[in-house]
Amino acid sequence: MTTDQIREQVLERQRNRWAQLKATPGALGKWFGSIFAKSPAEGFFIVEHEAVDPETLLCTGAILRAWRLDDQGLRLIDPAEVEPGKTIGRWWQYQLVRLFISPDMKQVFLNELEGPKQGTLMSMQPRESNGQVGLKPHLAVPARRVL
Repeated sequence: MTTDQIREQVLERQRNRWAQLKATPGALGKWFGSIFAKSPAEGFFIVEHEAVDPETLLCTGAILRAWRLDDQGLRLIDPAEVEPGKTIGRWWQYQLVRLFISPDMKQVFLNELEGPKQGTLMSMQPRESNGQVGLKPHLAVPARRVL
C-alpha cells in the first residue's frame, strides 16, 4: 500500500460525495430537501495538509497540494486558489475537504466541511485486501463540536 493509493481512495470518496450531491433526487429526496435544504455547493476544494491535531481531528499546517472538484471534474490547483467562497445560509459556495495521511500510513484524517461549523471530522484506517486499498472509518465527530 502506498500513500498515492490512500490519497486516491480519499479522492474517490469525494468524487462519490460530489455525485450524490449533484444527483437528481426522487420524490422522497425532494420532500426531504424541501424541509432540510440541500447544499448549494458549486464544487469542493480538497486540500492535503502537513499535520493534524489528533485530539481534535483537525488537519493543520501548510498545504502540500490542493484539488478542485466540480462539474468539470477533478484537477490539481495552486493552493493559493483555495477559497470556499460566499456563505449561503449555513453552507459554503465550495465545500472544503482537508486531508492528512500519517507518515506510517496507518491513519487518514479527513475534515469534510460543508460550511462554517458544518460537516464532519474523521479518522480512518487504510486497509488493503486482494491488492485493493480501502478506508475503514475509525472515529467521526460533528465539526460544530470542535470549530
